[in-house]
Amino acid sequence: MRVFQGIDDVESAVGEHLGHSDWLEITQERVNVFADATGDHQWIHVDPERAAQGPFGAPSPTATSRFRCCPSSAPTSCASTA
Repeated sequence: MRVFQGIDDVESAVGEHLGHSDWLEITQERVNVFADATGDHQWIHVDPERAAQGPFGAPSPTATSRFRCCPSSAPTSCASTA
């Protein structure tokens, strides 16, 4: 794994492929843990029954965008929905 020692190292890597990780399944439990950590308990994320009836018609709740897009702040990793 490449380790950046400072902003200059990061800037020098612009455009360079840095690799990828394996897929990670985002379960409802992971979404709930993230909701607890961030205080974001909106029903669209943590209430499967209500989310199924919500405006997106999703079969399950939608992971908050902070969870999907900010792996440094997620307790496990980032992905899409449960």
